[in-house]
Formats: sequence, C-alpha cells, structure tokens
Amino acid sequence: MNAKLKLSMLLLIYSLSLSCSSSSNDTMKSSATTLLHAENGIYTDVSQAHLPLHDLENSSMDSKPADIDNDGDIDIVIASEFSENILLINDGNGYFSDVTSDRFPKDEWWAMDGDFFDFDRDNDLDILFANVHGGNFQVYLNDGKGYFTNQTSSFFSTALIADGFDMETADFNGDNITDFFLSNYAGSDFLFFAKQ
Repeated sequence: MNAKLKLSMLLLIYSLSLSCSSSSNDTMKSSATTLLHAENGIYTDVSQAHLPLHDLENSSMDSKPADIDNDGDIDIVIASEFSENILLINDGNGYFSDVTSDRFPKDEWWAMDGDFFDFDRDNDLDILFANVHGGNFQVYLNDGKGYFTNQTSSFFSTALIADGFDMETADFNGDNITDFFLSNYAGSDFLFFAKQ
C-alpha cells in the first residue's frame, strides 16, 4: 500500500466520555483522542506511536483534517473546551507533532467547533472557531505555511460575543459567494452575507 493511500485511510476519532474522577471530586474528565489506521478493512489503534497524547488529554470537542501547511499531507485541528485549541502537523507518514504554541495565537476561549474556510481568498485554509462560556467566534488567518493570526475583526462587522456551538457555510443569497450561519447556544444566531 503506498504512502498516500495509507494516509487517506487514517481516521481521527475523538470521544467525550465524561465521568467523575472520584466520589469526592466533581471534576469532569474526557477520554483521550484516538487515531485508527485501516489495513485490509481492519482498524488498528496507532495513537501511542502517531499522536502526542500528552498534549491531548483535555476535552477535545471537535476535530477537522486538512492540509494546513500546503505540503501535500493531512494535518489536524482540534477544538478544545477546557484548554487551548490544538494544531497537529503531519510529517508525511502519519506521525503528528503538536505545533500549537508556534503557529496559533494564544487562545483564551473554550471552543466547541472549528471549520476550515478560505476567508481572504488566497488559496489556503483559514479557520473559524466557535467558543462557549462567554467567548465568541474567531477567525484565524493562515499565511499559507500553516501559521495563524487572529483576524476576526477584519471579516465580521459585528462583535461576535456569543456561546458559539456550530457554524455552517452556504450561498444563502444566491450571489455565488459563500455566506455563514453561526449557531449561538445562549442567544440569537447570526447570519452573515459575504461582500463581493
């Protein structure tokens, strides 16, 4: 099996099985992120060897695969509720490194969802995060090499203070440009039309 086919069969599975850590402590604990590899239809857990599990012990709420740094392999972005969001870069053979501190802005919000979209139309993937607990929606712009800056105010005219849970993209007004519907858990949702 060639390397590209192997990479295409890597499956990221995250779970949020919450349990009390003890009868005297109500702290909630999430299960670890898991990476499975398919060979002949059978999945094998390769998390210990392929993921930096010591960095993935907090509450992973959502994960998305994409080629963040335009090097031809699939990287992973993880939205985390009780810690910083995480960026994992693929070495080309399905081994991932945590490069969050070098490539992401310092994140002080708790994210429930993250989606890729080319906000500035420069042919690389940017990220929109939905945050809860009084956070907001945030746009992270990609420089084309997988380094991100927070540019939320450049793309949304309204301050997006909300408990964001989800976002969807579609051409809602029929002008052939992608628009955004943003779901807000604790208030009104948002609908944004893109400018020409």
